[in-house]
Amino acid sequence: MKREYFLLPKMVAHLLHALEHAECHAAFDREHLSGLTHREMEVFQWPSRGYATKQIAERLGLGSKTMETHRANIMTRLDLRSAEELVNFAVEGRERVLAS
Repeated sequence: MKREYFLLPKMVAHLLHALEHAECHAAFDREHLSGLTHREMEVFQWPSRGYATKQIAERLGLGSKTMETHRANIMTRLDLRSAEELVNFAVEGRERVLAS
């Protein structure tokens, strides 16, 4: 049996807005993340998984100073002002990727 769905104009407008919003986020992420080095991208992905700086350094075999340098570079390139902003940015990006 074939199902048919009907959407109210208000619902269509909401869906189109949501798609446009998602496309803007994806473009923003691509633009900003493309400036990170390969190693910085490796470092960047771990906070969104709940890992602390020391744990990330251990997993990647980095010294604490090197890890802090990577984190500082990432924050500068992404125009983030705190570790909390970095984690939030990483988590929001991960959620968008998993939702798509």
